[in-house]
Amino acid sequence: MIINTSATTATSVVISAGRETTRLSKPLASQGRATVRLPKLRGCTVSVAATFEDGGKSDADTFDICKEKVIRFTD
Repeated sequence: MIINTSATTATSVVISAGRETTRLSKPLASQGRATVRLPKLRGCTVSVAATFEDGGKSDADTFDICKEKVIRFTD
C-alpha cells in the first residue's frame, strides 16, 4: 500500500526491482491511498521514486517490502 501524507499530490510513483517496474496508474492526492500490485520478486528490496506536483522528489533505493508493507510519503 502507498500512502501520501504530504501536502502535495504525487504525480508519478515508480517501484522497481531489478528489471521489473510498476507504476501507479494515476496521481496520488494528498492524504490519498493506493494499492499497487508488484511483479514476482526474488528478494525483498525495491526502489521507490516519486515526483510531486510542486517539483519535489522522493527516492528510496533500498526499501524492504518484506518488513514494511506500507510506503509512506511525508513532507
